Amino acid sequence: MSDWAAISVIAALVGVAVSLVTPIIKLNTIITKLGATVEALAKSLETLTGDNSRSHARLHGRIDGLEDSVGRHEIRLALLERHGDNT
Repeated sequence: MSDWAAISVIAALVGVAVSLVTPIIKLNTIITKLGATVEALAKSLETLTGDNSRSHARLHGRIDGLEDSVGRHEIRLALLERHGDNT
């Protein structure tokens, strides 16, 4: 094998190595960014879920208070109607 043949084989091997390593490095970078994005989304979802639970609890409390108020108004109306029928 001549010197030029050895150099061309080495150059071909370097070209193959570069063509294989470049996409692997790009893929690794993309996977790292994707992992960070998924972690950020998971944290945002956790925060959103907590806020949603607190909002629902607050709304249910207000609904319970309104149910009590409506119940008292119904009793008052029933008493007023009964009093109005007696006169």
